[in-house]
Amino acid sequence: MRREDAVALNWMFGTSITSAFELIDDGSISLFRSPKNKCVAHVIGHSGDYWIPAGATTCQCMAFKLNHLKDKYCKHILAAAFCIGISDANEFQSMADSDMEQIFEQHVFQ
Repeated sequence: MRREDAVALNWMFGTSITSAFELIDDGSISLFRSPKNKCVAHVIGHSGDYWIPAGATTCQCMAFKLNHLKDKYCKHILAAAFCIGISDANEFQSMADSDMEQIFEQHVFQ
């Protein structure tokens, strides 16, 4: 990544972007896609694991709950968005529609 890009990302997202890239580098992100083409990232964080759908603007983590008015995105949302955005189809594991719906009900829409 070019230095200018890193500076711009840090300016836009603060220190959360650095933590997001650490999650990616640590291999803490798994991507899933259903036959209906819904995408979700499973992010294993330091305080728990989180299911983040494509285009998410919320997270169940405590950092998001405490800071979402100041920092719009936590590291889990940023890491998921980056991975989903740059990954090609063969990097996604397949998941049944029923399993995807269950994840959304249990973890995303709480």
